[in-house]
Amino acid sequence: MKIPEPLTRLFNSVPLKIIKDENTISKFDNPIPLSDSVPLVLGVYNTFQYNELILPTDPISLATYLRLIQRNNLQLSSSSTGLTKIPFRGSPYNSLPILIGDSIESIEKIQQNISKHFEKEEYFINDFLDTKLYDLWITCLLVEDIDNETYYRIFGVKDFEVYDLKSEIPKWNNYKVRFPTLNLKKFYEIQLEEFKDYVELDNLKLASFIIIINEFLPFTKIAKLIPTEVIEKSYEILNQTN
Repeated sequence: MKIPEPLTRLFNSVPLKIIKDENTISKFDNPIPLSDSVPLVLGVYNTFQYNELILPTDPISLATYLRLIQRNNLQLSSSSTGLTKIPFRGSPYNSLPILIGDSIESIEKIQQNISKHFEKEEYFINDFLDTKLYDLWITCLLVEDIDNETYYRIFGVKDFEVYDLKSEIPKWNNYKVRFPTLNLKKFYEIQLEEFKDYVELDNLKLASFIIIINEFLPFTKIAKLIPTEVIEKSYEILNQTN
């Protein structure tokens, strides 16, 4: 059986090391399959430790990971179960997360598969947040003064790789295609005003975003808009997922 070209590119680019805990489930063995193959592994930029948990360091990957855990009726463990860190250049899309099974699925495909299981109201809320939060995340990275050490902590990149990553960020979520002539600073202010209207929504995706901002970007304008009680609620949502 021939290995698909995207997988060949991925495995040739970096030796994958999947960290497993032999005492826990170490794959997304899904009773409601998101893909036709198991095991499934989520490829992410980097990970961080929260209490005994190992979690992705960017909000898109964190929300995706937690939703996969939920959908597969798994428990978050003390190891990076179902996670592997890979360079963003190792992805066929030059962005992460990706879902690795017998093929490689982009974040767009992952979101489509997960959203099939949503009720109508939840579907529209998540679709709204997929766009709003992803765009806000991109604008934040482009506008805020973020040092290289923070980029390393979030994305696992350093030195010249930071420049390469920054050149890819405007391409995420078709951002540059949809907003080719934006004044980014003005757009950021508009996004921040909108953020005030939905920051208190009770939602896993929003909680993931707030946790990452709190963990890695507490100096940003976004962080200053998040009430303390919302931060606390976001961590409660995380803990409930476990």
